[in-house]
Amino acid sequence: MTTAEWRKTIKARLGAIPPDQIRSKSLAACSRMIHTPEFQNARNIMLYLPMPGEPELQSLAAAAWKVGKNVLLPTVDWADNSMRPLRVQNLDMRYDVPMPRVPQPAIGDPFPVEHIDLVVVPGLAFDRSGHRLGRGGGYYDRFLSRPTVHAIRVAIAFEEQWCADLPVEPHDIGMQIIITDHDILRIKP
Repeated sequence: MTTAEWRKTIKARLGAIPPDQIRSKSLAACSRMIHTPEFQNARNIMLYLPMPGEPELQSLAAAAWKVGKNVLLPTVDWADNSMRPLRVQNLDMRYDVPMPRVPQPAIGDPFPVEHIDLVVVPGLAFDRSGHRLGRGGGYYDRFLSRPTVHAIRVAIAFEEQWCADLPVEPHDIGMQIIITDHDILRIKP
């Protein structure tokens, strides 16, 4: 399948999941994440505000705040197509123009990327080699390829997002851990 065909297929799969199942699957995947040594040992965790159909990460943020971890969210600079992390105290969001469907933190403090321990990366599809198919903007690939980003790369996904033989581009940054509502996959380097 082409990248466009994979995106269309996975968007349809995600769109077919009822909202109550999205919540329960999200809670199951986040619970698995909370119990990993990577989460336990991380002090600074970058999450994301989900788009419709993506795993909800509120329980993960709450667990992090409960034990004194810093929670970071990305904000996008549309002028230069870059992301930067903001340390936040809540998951309040706003929607930006020119991308009105992309949620961003309403307020937060800039945070140095070199101090991020763990980044939870969104994606439409994943394969068992750690490859990720995003939405096509390349924001996370550019962010994760910065020489100062040394964070562990984790995806939280639903079982419906597994695919075989995803197309991979040279600039694509793979995941080190993929956690679903049913399993944890650690990708060997």
